[in-house]
Amino acid sequence: MIRVDDTRTVAQRGFFPLLTTRLASVAATGVYFIATAWLLIDQGGNSTEVAGLAIAMTVPSVFAALYGGVLIDRYDRRRIGQIAELTRVGAVVALAVLHSAAPLALWHVYAVTLVLGLGNAVTLPCYGAMLPQVLPRQKLVTGNATWQIATQVGGIAASALGGLLVGGGSVAIGLYTAALCYLVAAVALQLVPGAAAPASPPVAVAAVPGAGVPGVPGVPAGPDMPAVQDGPAAPAGSGWRHDLGVAARSVAANRTHLLVVMFSILPLSVLAASNALLPVFAKEQLGAGPVGFGLLEGAWGGGALLAGMVISRFAGRITDELRLLVHSLVAIAVTMLVFSVIAEMSYSLPASVLLGLAISCSGILFPAYVQARTEPAVLGRVLSGIQFASSIVQLLLLAAIGVGGTFAPAWSMFAAMALATLLSAALLSVLLRRARRAA
Repeated sequence: MIRVDDTRTVAQRGFFPLLTTRLASVAATGVYFIATAWLLIDQGGNSTEVAGLAIAMTVPSVFAALYGGVLIDRYDRRRIGQIAELTRVGAVVALAVLHSAAPLALWHVYAVTLVLGLGNAVTLPCYGAMLPQVLPRQKLVTGNATWQIATQVGGIAASALGGLLVGGGSVAIGLYTAALCYLVAAVALQLVPGAAAPASPPVAVAAVPGAGVPGVPGVPAGPDMPAVQDGPAAPAGSGWRHDLGVAARSVAANRTHLLVVMFSILPLSVLAASNALLPVFAKEQLGAGPVGFGLLEGAWGGGALLAGMVISRFAGRITDELRLLVHSLVAIAVTMLVFSVIAEMSYSLPASVLLGLAISCSGILFPAYVQARTEPAVLGRVLSGIQFASSIVQLLLLAAIGVGGTFAPAWSMFAAMALATLLSAALLSVLLRRARRAA
C-alpha cells in the first residue's frame, strides 16, 4: 500500500502522467524482452544470442546518449519523449507483422531491438530530467521511490503476462501488447505540463563555498553541491560539444558529486547484465520453462516494488546519503552471490526478491542524489552522460557474457559480477572518504 505521503507526491502537478508514461514504457519493454528472449532460446539459442539481444538494446546508447542529452536540454522534453515512444510503436508492430507472416530471422529481432534501444537512450535521461520539473527537490527521493513502486507494478504485470503469452505460443500477441503499451506512454506524456527544457543553460561553473544554486531555491552550494552561475543562452553556433563541456565542468566542480555521478553507472549496468543472464540461468540452473522464467522475473520485480516502498517510508530518516549509496552496492553483491548458488526454484524466488530489492534500492538512491545536486539546465546532459558511460560498461559485460556463455555456466557469471560489485563498493567508499577530507 502506498502511504499518504506518497499520495501527496503523486498529486504534484504533472507527476502522475509522467509516472504513467514510465510505467507503460517499462511494461512494453518487459513484455518485448520476455517474448524475444524466449523465442531465441526456444529456437536453440543460448546465452550468446540472448546477450546479443541485450547488446542490441544497449549499443544505441553509446552513439546517441550524448547527442540525446543535448537535445533534452535544448528542446521540449515532452515532444522528444513522444517521438521516441511512437517510433517504438511502429518498430514493434512491424516485427509482429513479420512474425505472423513467416518465422523471424535473428537479424529481424536484433534490428527492432536496436530501434527500441535508441528509444531507451533518449527516454531514460529525458524522463529523469523531467522528474525535478514536476517535483520539488525535497520530494525527489520519495518521488523516485514512488516512481519505482508504480514502475515495478507494471513490470510484474509485464513479466507475468509475457510468460503466459510466450508459454501459450502467442509471441505475436505479446509483441502487439508491447506496442500498445508504448502507445499509452506517448499519450500519457501529452498530459505532462511544463516539460520544456530550461531556457538558459549556465555558462560559468565554479566551486563557491556558501553560494546559492540558481534555479534551486533554498539549496546552498556547500561541499556537496557545485555552484553554477546563470548567464545568457549559449550562441547557436557553439554546438553540442560546447553544451557537453558545460555539463562536464558543472559535475567536475565538486569531487564528491563527480564520484557519485561516475558510480551511478553501476546499478544500471548490473541490471542489464542480470537481465541477459536470467533466462539462461532459469533454464540451465533451475530447469524452468517460459512460465517459470516469467515467475522469476516477477519475483525480481516484487523485490524492486518492495524497495520503492521501503525507501518511500524511510526517506525522511536518511542522514548519510553517501554511506547509504555504498551500502546499497554491498547489498547487491551479497544478494547476487547468494542467488547464484541456488539450484531450486522454491529458493530462487525469494532470493530473486532480495536481489531485486538490493538493485532497485541502489537504482533509486543514486539518481535521486544526482537529480537533487545537478543544475537543472544541464541535468539532461548529465543523465545522458551516465547513460552513455553505463552503456559502455554494459557492452563490456554483455560481451563477456556472450563469450563466457560458450564455456561457463550462468551461475558462475552471476558470482563473478557479485565480486566485481563488492570491489566497486569498497573503491567508492575509499574515494568518498578522501574527497570529504580534501573538502
